[in-house]
Amino acid sequence: AKETSDIFADAAAAAASFSIGVAGGVALMDATVNSSVSTFIDDARIDVDNIAIEAANQARVPRNFTVGVAGSAGVGVVQNRATTNITPLTSTTLIDADITADTIAVTASGDHLGHAEADGGAFGGVADTGMVARTNLGRGAGIDEVRATVGSGSELNADEVVIRATATDDVAALTTAASVGIVAVEASKSQVESHLQPHAGVDGAIIQADNVTIVSQHDQ
Repeated sequence: AKETSDIFADAAAAAASFSIGVAGGVALMDATVNSSVSTFIDDARIDVDNIAIEAANQARVPRNFTVGVAGSAGVGVVQNRATTNITPLTSTTLIDADITADTIAVTASGDHLGHAEADGGAFGGVADTGMVARTNLGRGAGIDEVRATVGSGSELNADEVVIRATATDDVAALTTAASVGIVAVEASKSQVESHLQPHAGVDGAIIQADNVTIVSQHDQ
């Protein structure tokens, strides 16, 4: 089972006041990928030369961008926020599976890209600029978002058995804030949180093989 998700998001805000007034600009953008991909064999007997049981998930938000500009002879205010949430779940599971083959591969892989950027500027007698960019990856602590498991009641007979869970992550959050005025206030916050973790394992299964490889790999 394979899935690919790509999301591109942009938001812009602009405001201007040419009197002694208030100009405000707000740009908000939330981009979320919440996908699930699973491959499983349940209560089956298989006898083949080679078999690969695989789940692969590609979840990507390469661009989540907000920009805002506000200007006034009085007060110029810009507040921008860009939030990217990537919460995938990818699993390959064998339950009560009896498989005989030369090579058996049980794999789960996740490729995750999440970027968020918030930029803006304000000018005026009083200029106030606030930018927040957040990128969140994973469903929370204690959850294996990428999982390859040979589970209870399964028996694998092969020359080679490979059980592999791999995750590749590229996450970033960027902000730029600028204010020009007699009173200038600017604030920017960039936040990246990642709780994603891969897991490869055997739980209550029998494996008879010349070579067995079990790998959990996380590249960030």
